[in-house]
Amino acid sequence: MKREPVLIFANPIAGRGKAQRIAGVLEEELKGRGYGVKVFFSKPTDLEHAHEYVSMAPTSSPQRGGRIKAAIVIGGARRFAAASSSLFG
Repeated sequence: MKREPVLIFANPIAGRGKAQRIAGVLEEELKGRGYGVKVFFSKPTDLEHAHEYVSMAPTSSPQRGGRIKAAIVIGGARRFAAASSSLFG
C-alpha cells in the first residue's frame, strides 16, 4: 500500500520555536497513522527544494495528475505564499 504524502512547511523560529515543536508532533502523529510525511524547515525564500521534492514525486505532484493528501503550513503569510508557490508554481 502506497502511503499518501503530507507536506509540512514550518518556520523553526516562529513562536520562539513553538512552530518547530508543533511540526514535530504533527509529523509523528501523521506517520503513526500511515502517512508519508515530509517536513520543510527552510526560510520562505529557500523553499525551492520543496518544489523539486514535489516535482520528483510523481504520486504527489499536482502538475502530473498525482495528489498530495495535505499541505500544512505553520508560520505567517510569507511561509504560506512560499509553500503555495512551491506546490503550484
